[in-house]
Amino acid sequence: PTGNIEEADLKRAERVGKHMSWQLLVRDKDYKSRKDALILSTAIHGSFFTKTYYDPLKGRNIVENIRAEDLVVPYGIGPRGIEELNRKTHVLWKTVNDTRVLAKSGFFLTPAEPYQGHEIRPTTEAVDKATGIQASGKQEKYWSCLLEQHRFLALDTDGIEEPYIVTVDRQSQKVLRIAVRYDTDLQGNPLNDKEPVEYFTHYGFLPNSDGFYALGIGHLVGRINSAVNKLLRQTIDAGTLANMKSGFISEGLGVRKGELEMSMGKFVKVTNLGGRIADHIQEFQFSGPDQTIAAMIELLLRRGDRLATVTEALTGQMEKVQQPTAILALIEQGLEVFSAVYERLWESWSCELRKLYRLNSRYLSEKEYITVLDIDGLERFEIRRKDYAEDLEVIPIADPRMTTDQARLTRATAEWQF
Repeated sequence: PTGNIEEADLKRAERVGKHMSWQLLVRDKDYKSRKDALILSTAIHGSFFTKTYYDPLKGRNIVENIRAEDLVVPYGIGPRGIEELNRKTHVLWKTVNDTRVLAKSGFFLTPAEPYQGHEIRPTTEAVDKATGIQASGKQEKYWSCLLEQHRFLALDTDGIEEPYIVTVDRQSQKVLRIAVRYDTDLQGNPLNDKEPVEYFTHYGFLPNSDGFYALGIGHLVGRINSAVNKLLRQTIDAGTLANMKSGFISEGLGVRKGELEMSMGKFVKVTNLGGRIADHIQEFQFSGPDQTIAAMIELLLRRGDRLATVTEALTGQMEKVQQPTAILALIEQGLEVFSAVYERLWESWSCELRKLYRLNSRYLSEKEYITVLDIDGLERFEIRRKDYAEDLEVIPIADPRMTTDQARLTRATAEWQF
């Protein structure tokens, strides 16, 4: 808790922390694995998103991973935050049966129709090629494509646009649902001057000063990786040509046509019309791989390691023996870039937790009992909706600068000596 902290605030913050940890790590079995995949994709591609919302059918909060290509934003918006965008569209896929259930429960006006489009994105082609998956010839009829647009609309008579969520069936182009995107009280009256509620959280690896999407390792070393692959192919081709003998054989040598197989310890009879056999054979001479290509590959690999900040000290494979203090200094220097990345991920995660805190303040049952594994064993306690009042700020307890056990040990030793 922040501000003037009292004993009741500490106990309340402890209950909230344990309850949210239970929600994310116990009730949501896949949260940790999805977060692991998100961080890996963020490092490679630069940008990844999550969508935090309350699912009325499942009766719990949902944190959904969203690829950058599935969240469409206006072109040319520049380096702006996702909260500043007046329009963003989530392209989501649901089975037709799920849309029928939503329509029956009153969430949608009508069920969605099966999507007849079959365009394949470049990223899908790359993933299919890498994993060995290919599309079946039969067109599937049970998937529907929905466009959920978070935008501003002027639906009343004052002419002022207000935040709404509009869900459209991509196949039939019919509006399935229009919902407000601001908080209301129990009677439906708007709160906080209809301030828009943000559902999406942007996780970025390296900030882009000229665009909305962040940069990843693929942007830094992708071209270098392609160049190294081309040089490696040239090296393999040159070695193959040098190892596989080929050339011309004169018809005057008298060798029968077709393939000529040689057996160890045996000679093959030929009809020699005169002269040396070597005079009738012209062998191609290939020098093999050029050393310049090998030097260029080594140079590009070193540049790629520098851009990816992968040093020998960080990988634990140092060729030289150095003092422990020097190694720790090298590791600390090499982790400076990663520390900044950790801090950006930590900030995004903080925004995601604040969204979950808000959902609990609105949709949590008035009294909920949970059982958690504490240091002293199993502990059962109750959490109430009023524990998630807006006066308590959620701050994750994490220091992105403490990226190694040695850094934490050094900090603890300094504090103990002091």
